[in-house]
Amino acid sequence: MLIRKTFRDFRKNFGTFFSVFLLSGLAIALFCTFEGHVLSQHVAREEFHKECRLSDIWVYGEGFTQKQLQKVRDLDFVEDAQLRTSLKGSAPDYDGVQVDLYLEDENVVNTPYYIEGEPFDPQDKDGIWIANAFAKRRNLSVGDSFTIEYEGMTFTRTIKGLIESSEYEFRQADSDVDTFLENIVIVYMSYNAFPDPGYLSYVMTLGNTMPYTEMVIRTTDAGGLAHEKELKTVLGKNYAAMIERDSVPGLARLDSELDQHQAFSYVFVLIFVGISVLVIATSMSRMVERERTQIGTMNALGMKRWKVVLHYISFSLIVSTAGALLGLLLGVTWLCPLMMKIFAQWYIVPGLHSMFHLTYLLILLLVVGASTLSAWLSCRKVLKIKPSEALRPAAPRKGKHCLFEKLPGWNNFSFTVQYNLRDISRAKLRALMCVIGTCVGMLLMVYGVGCNRLVDTMLDLNNEIEDMVPGKIAVSRKLAEDLDIQVGDKIYWHLYSKNDWYEGTVGVIYRNSDAQGITYFRQS
Repeated sequence: MLIRKTFRDFRKNFGTFFSVFLLSGLAIALFCTFEGHVLSQHVAREEFHKECRLSDIWVYGEGFTQKQLQKVRDLDFVEDAQLRTSLKGSAPDYDGVQVDLYLEDENVVNTPYYIEGEPFDPQDKDGIWIANAFAKRRNLSVGDSFTIEYEGMTFTRTIKGLIESSEYEFRQADSDVDTFLENIVIVYMSYNAFPDPGYLSYVMTLGNTMPYTEMVIRTTDAGGLAHEKELKTVLGKNYAAMIERDSVPGLARLDSELDQHQAFSYVFVLIFVGISVLVIATSMSRMVERERTQIGTMNALGMKRWKVVLHYISFSLIVSTAGALLGLLLGVTWLCPLMMKIFAQWYIVPGLHSMFHLTYLLILLLVVGASTLSAWLSCRKVLKIKPSEALRPAAPRKGKHCLFEKLPGWNNFSFTVQYNLRDISRAKLRALMCVIGTCVGMLLMVYGVGCNRLVDTMLDLNNEIEDMVPGKIAVSRKLAEDLDIQVGDKIYWHLYSKNDWYEGTVGVIYRNSDAQGITYFRQS
């Protein structure tokens, strides 16, 4: 009997239950999309970093020695360390795109991730290894020749393999305002394969060889700048800067994106589950109140109370479970992979794929539990009424003055306005649901439209242009706020790879939609 009644009630209240179905499905689908992307990225990145032996500390300077390297390796917390030279050139055959070139004579820390061809060999004097993302977009293959220009010197090498770098999950050419993977290429080659740099006037040569400008260190405890004091004792003042992974642009950018996605995943769950609970609470209370006589009849005929309770909470249980399962299926199999495909245009993490996580089931149970609990709380008072009382119509609610009646000019309001205000006061939950539902709907629309318009505004160059002051430097607004810099202040800075400090007076504070930092004329 109750089963047939359940189907009839579903048909009568289809709109309400379909809303709960959609809200539950959206909550789980969006959670699996955003949180699934975060979890999948974390798993893939962990494996990526482990295989590449990603360093924990990066030290920059004008020239490190093998003696310094050995001292660092002798420290208790150091698992391994390596020297390398970092250069920035261009590729004349490919529109002069940016080349980030690394010269290495060993391969123990920050090793290139193998994709195709031969594994990286730091002793190979004839070949180079280039980023797979660039190669695919520029139609380059293993065996092709690739020409690099550096400080007026041009040399050509054979591509021996395609790789990816764990330090460049995010990459952007210095001259680009957006991410174009075809405009930047990461290149690894043997330290001994680089042409003789003796004639390069600006290079500090050690025995007519290129100096080591970076030391990358992998620690036993994944510690970063916590070990700066010990390293400083060993290196003395012979380095320019020391950073940990949180400060590496190619890693920090994706960290930030994943933090945002994780926040989105829980916010969406709270929003949609909250609305679903409100819909269930108002709908079930009205439904139970409307079927008061039927409930009394079932109790009078001897039907057990728990069966009646189960009958009414089964609506929310069935609908929310069906919606949540569909949302889980769509999120894991379609939306999350779609999100990964979109992000693959800007971030490179090999081995990334959608995965199932137990967190999904916990959130699913939370959604279903909240919906079911809401249904039980909204109808438990009526279900506790004795059969003799339930067979009689419910007594009308006791009237009382509402807050709105204290408003100035209440008597001047029309009957319709007074009736609506009193109805709002007496049905607070329904009123709250309407306000929250409308608020959330408007919030999502404004968010979507606002983001779309914001992108157009960021790309619009018709902004107010501020001329730089000759002989002075310009500082981006965000950097100026963080360091409390004002126009007229003197600031000091140095490049990562240089020990020399520079002094400048701030002439302009400007806005930049992408990069933050210092700008000055080349002749300055």
